[in-house]
Amino acid sequence: MLQHLRIGVSAVAAQASGTRQFAVISATSTEATRRQLQSNSSQKLKVAWFTASWCGPCRTIAPRIEKYAEAADAVTFVKIDMA
Repeated sequence: MLQHLRIGVSAVAAQASGTRQFAVISATSTEATRRQLQSNSSQKLKVAWFTASWCGPCRTIAPRIEKYAEAADAVTFVKIDMA
């Protein structure tokens, strides 16, 4: 199932304290993706957001999730395109 995923490019969110990246996960294989999602290098909560470019409801909710990601300093949002 995960063999077809594509990792979304990170977006940069401007905040009062500066600029931070909120969806920084890039991998070339399913195993690399699994390792990065399971890594304990950060104490932040990781939220995996599975989406598809062809999915209407996914596109509808995307701005709301991106807004949450901008405000959530303690959370890393990972956008995974299952297209």
